[in-house]
Amino acid sequence: VRTLEEGTVLSCVSLLLLVTGASLTFPHMQSQRDKLGCDSLCYGSMTSVRGALGLVGTALIGRLSDKNGTILAKTLGRLGARKYSNIAIANGRRACLYVGTVASVAGFVIAATMNSLQGLWLSMIPGALLQHNFDVFKALLSEYHNDIDQIQSKSEEILENDAKEGDHRTNTISR
Repeated sequence: VRTLEEGTVLSCVSLLLLVTGASLTFPHMQSQRDKLGCDSLCYGSMTSVRGALGLVGTALIGRLSDKNGTILAKTLGRLGARKYSNIAIANGRRACLYVGTVASVAGFVIAATMNSLQGLWLSMIPGALLQHNFDVFKALLSEYHNDIDQIQSKSEEILENDAKEGDHRTNTISR
């Protein structure tokens, strides 16, 4: 398990790269749509399909990221994991982050290589369906906070028990 600080930094860097990539390509995609003759009906249809794919993808990625025992978690989820006793811990959230990043890159590559209206439609699908890294990062960071809360409560219990044992020892010695 990485620390909260490491997880936060990695999340922020990943989201920065994602937003930067999108902001660099979206103006190009707008001019590309205009050049290919995608009118307001076409653009509205693309937006609606993107929303529907996002709805399905959120449920799919959310379910996959919650499970650490899936094939996806056992393969991709071990990449970049710290090893404890020579075993990399599988993580469904990490696997979904990789899937989302690859989906975004695939959409950008399709958009750059296909100079057609069909290419614009196809480039939208991977990112809309599989790129939900912001939601996965929120879940991952909330797990870090839960771990920290558990550690703090256990350390408080230990301190309280030590204080009680210390009082008991003091009373026994003074008698």
